[in-house]
Amino acid sequence: MSYRTFKRVLGETSLERKCRWWFGVSLVILLTLSFSWYGRRTDKIVRDLNPNFIGPELVRSGWLEVHFSKLSAKGARGNAENRGPSTGQWDELEAEFYKDLVAKGRDLGQKFKWDAILPPDAFDAPIPEKNRAQGENEERWLAEWAAKSPDPYRDQYVKEPDGRVSYVYYQPIYAKNSTCVDCHKALDAGGPRPRLQLDDLMAVVRVTTDYDRIAGDVAAGRAYLWIAAIIVGFVSMFSLWAVVRYVIVKPVTHLRDVANAVREGDIEKRAVIRTGDEFEELGASFNRMLRQLLSQQSELQRSKGELDVRLDELAQANLKLYEMNRLKSDFLATVSHELRTPLNSKA
Repeated sequence: MSYRTFKRVLGETSLERKCRWWFGVSLVILLTLSFSWYGRRTDKIVRDLNPNFIGPELVRSGWLEVHFSKLSAKGARGNAENRGPSTGQWDELEAEFYKDLVAKGRDLGQKFKWDAILPPDAFDAPIPEKNRAQGENEERWLAEWAAKSPDPYRDQYVKEPDGRVSYVYYQPIYAKNSTCVDCHKALDAGGPRPRLQLDDLMAVVRVTTDYDRIAGDVAAGRAYLWIAAIIVGFVSMFSLWAVVRYVIVKPVTHLRDVANAVREGDIEKRAVIRTGDEFEELGASFNRMLRQLLSQQSELQRSKGELDVRLDELAQANLKLYEMNRLKSDFLATVSHELRTPLNSKA
C-alpha cells in the first residue's frame, strides 16, 4: 500500500470511516497479540503438566504395578508351598488383593506403557532386548544418569508409524536404601546384580502414553479461543459502528444540514439535538451563533439603509452645488462681456 493510498484511506476520508479503520486495525492487533500470548501460555501450561505431574505419576503407578505383580506372584508361590488352612487362605487373599490393585491401576488411570531401561554394564549376562536403550537419545541419557547426572527427567514427543503422537517420559531410579539393594542383587529383570551398591542407577523408567487426545483438546481449545477472538472483534466493531453512527456522526451531520439550510436562505432553521452531552451544548452554541449572526445581519442592513439615505442626500446636495457653480460661471461670463464692450469703445 502506497503512502498516498494509506493517507487517503485513513486520513482524507469521512469521520466514520476513519474511526472504523483506526479502531479496527488497533483491535485486530490487540486481539492477535493478546489471544496469541494467552494461547501459547495455555499450551505451555498443558505441556508442563506432562513432565511435572503426569510423567512422575505414571512412573509411580508403573513402579507400584511391577512391585504388586511381584508380591502377588510371591503370594501365589507361598500358597503353593504352604498348604495350611489359615496360611493358605491368607496368601490367596493377599495374592488376589495385589492382582486387583494392579488391574485397578490400569482400568481407572490413564493408559500407558511402562518399561525399564537397564544399564548394560551392571549385569554379567546380556540383558533382555526390551530392557535395552533404543536410539542415541536413550543411550546418552542412560550414560548421563549412570554418571549421576542431576537432571530429574527427560521427555520427548514421538510420531508413531500410524501417525499418532506419543509422549515418552524418562526418569532414573536409584537404589536409595538397603532393601532395594538386597532385593535387586538377587532378583532383577535382567538377572542378579551382585555389584549393586547404594545410590547406583537401578534403571531408567520409560513411560509411553498417547498424546493425541491431549493434542486434540489443545487444538480444540485454541480453535475456541480464536472463535472467541473473532466474536469479540465483530461485537466490538458493531458496537463502534453504532456509537460512531448514532452518537457522533448523526449530530455532526445534523449540524451540517442546518448550516447548509441557513446558507441557502432558510434563516429560521435551528439545530435540534437532544443527547444530553457535549453535542447538545454544541447545538445550543450553534443556535446562539446563528441568532447573533442574524442580529448582526439585521443591524448591518439597517446601517446600510441609513447609509443609502445619507448617500442620496449627498448626491442631491452635489447636484445643487453643481447647478449653483454653473450659474456662477454663466454670471461671471456675462458680467465680463458687458464690462469689456464699453471699455473697448472708449479706447
